[in-house]
Amino acid sequence: MNISIDNLPNDINLLKQIIVDFQRENLHWQEKYQILLEELNLCRRKRFGRSAEPLSPQGEVFNEAEVEAHRPDGAPSDDEACETQLSDVNDSITDDAVPDATVPSPAKKRRPRLPPHLPRREIIIHLPSGEQACDCCHQPMHVMGGEVREELEFIPAHVQVTRYIREKYGCRYCEQHGTEGSVKVAPPPPALIPKSYA
Repeated sequence: MNISIDNLPNDINLLKQIIVDFQRENLHWQEKYQILLEELNLCRRKRFGRSAEPLSPQGEVFNEAEVEAHRPDGAPSDDEACETQLSDVNDSITDDAVPDATVPSPAKKRRPRLPPHLPRREIIIHLPSGEQACDCCHQPMHVMGGEVREELEFIPAHVQVTRYIREKYGCRYCEQHGTEGSVKVAPPPPALIPKSYA
């Protein structure tokens, strides 16, 4: 109904009819608004609700409270096991191993070790064969150790630790002849999130 305020009729019955029509129209739009609001909420639940998650439920993987409650008395928790390992390493360091320095060097902050009871998968990364020759004397290099990086890999319903072992190469010829040999390390695989367990 298109009625402007300037040309309202003076008849009371006609004005009452106009008010009733406006109330009906208002009620109609309120019902329409409620229907659209319910549809919007339903779409949000379908898109962002629990049923929208594509992965199956993770079970007991992150149920730490119940694991703590069912652990036998005296058994250390995962956090306590990590702290015990770190304290054992710190206790095994002697004063002779600490160099005398007038300027104290800042202590490196290290991430705590991943618990040893988690299953582990090792991936050994070799230096490409073209780079296994010494830069100094061009003799073949041998594996003398490795650098280890551990990642915590989450697979639905089970967790495992993946160890990337980057082999270090040294030159026997330079070592035997007392020349300053070079050390090469295999390149690291790209991390999903640098400097993290994930």
